[in-house]
Amino acid sequence: MSLYTIPLFTGICLLILGVFLGWNPAKTEGLTKRFPRSMPLAGVTMTAAATWFLYRHVQPLSEADFGEYKMLIGVIT
Repeated sequence: MSLYTIPLFTGICLLILGVFLGWNPAKTEGLTKRFPRSMPLAGVTMTAAATWFLYRHVQPLSEADFGEYKMLIGVIT
């Protein structure tokens, strides 16, 4: 896939999803109310995402790329 086709494909998929969700609001409401919600699982997911962000994006920063603020970015995250 190229840089042209990936956003095009993503946009078409989101458009189809939006049409489906907007076409039948009663069914959409039922789906969203039945969607599972778990606070412990949300905490685990957010912790994993924050850890990945710190490891992947903050840890390799050099001094020229806000490297002196690594600790502050980690605390804020």
